[in-house]
This record gives sequence, C-alpha cells and structure tokens, in this order.
Amino acid sequence: MIEQSPINLTIRRTTASDFEAVFAILEEAATWLQTRGIPQWSFFLTDPGKDFVRNRIITAETYLVFDSANSPIATFTLQWKDEEIWGQRGLDGKAGYVHGLAVARRTAGKGLGRILLNEASNLIAKNSRLLMRLDCMANNEPLCNIYRCAGFSDLGVDDSNITGKGLRLFERQI
Repeated sequence: MIEQSPINLTIRRTTASDFEAVFAILEEAATWLQTRGIPQWSFFLTDPGKDFVRNRIITAETYLVFDSANSPIATFTLQWKDEEIWGQRGLDGKAGYVHGLAVARRTAGKGLGRILLNEASNLIAKNSRLLMRLDCMANNEPLCNIYRCAGFSDLGVDDSNITGKGLRLFERQI
C-alpha cells in the first residue's frame, strides 16, 4: 500500500476481487475516448478485452486509486518487462512500463494523471529501474502532448505485436 498522496489519495495494489472497480474505470475511459473518435482502448470494450484486464491484474502490478471517501477514482498498471510493445528494449531490465492509466471522468482535469505518473515513477525507482516507459496510439495527439509536457521523450512510432497499430513510445528518466 502506498501512503496517502498530497491530495489525500490512497493507492493500493489490486487483487482479483478488484476487477469490477478497475474495469469500470477503464470501460468509462474507453467509451469516452470512442466518443471523441479515438479508438485507443476500444479493445477493452470486448469480451477478450475484459479477459485481458483480468489477466493483467493477476500477472502485473495493477493499482487502484481511492479518494478521501474511499471511492475508486483511477487505476494504472506497472510491468517490469514489455517485449510485446517495446521489442528487445522491453527486456533490457532498465525500465518500468506504465499501462492502463485511467481516471474516472468525474475527476478528470484536476492533475490526477500527473500525480499518478509520479507515483508510478516512485514505485519504479524502488525497483531499481532508471526509466519509466509508456505508449499510446500515435494519432492521440492530445495524450502525446500530455506526456511530452510531463517530461517524457518522444521515441517515435512503432507497431505493436498486440494491436498492429502505430503506437507512439515515450520514456522518462527517473
């Protein structure tokens, strides 16, 4: 469990019993993205997508974020390798990989995403990794700009073994 953050959040690692809360946040984000013509997480809206999230909770470090009323308001996942998206770089042991960072729409626009990136960075540093890596669809320019403004280096576009679509890769030193 991570201690309270400066804005009175509690962040804890999930278990299989947290699937519904994690999925509700991801589903809401995916639906919102689709309404804006961004298919980035449309996979989560399918049955295989649900299974993917269930498996991610078991095989990676998925976290839930709770507000002061103990309501789940965000989620993110850390992985310690990521060959599927990063190829051989994803096996270099230098980075932690952030996936599935999503905030409930009612909390959007309050800087929570940046706070969670910093929390993820702290967790990655505790695991003696030097870099934080993440990705998003290359055509999701608003999100790409958020990552650039958060100090990430834009490493260009690559295709994912999972999605086959162009993903923009980002990296930030810890």
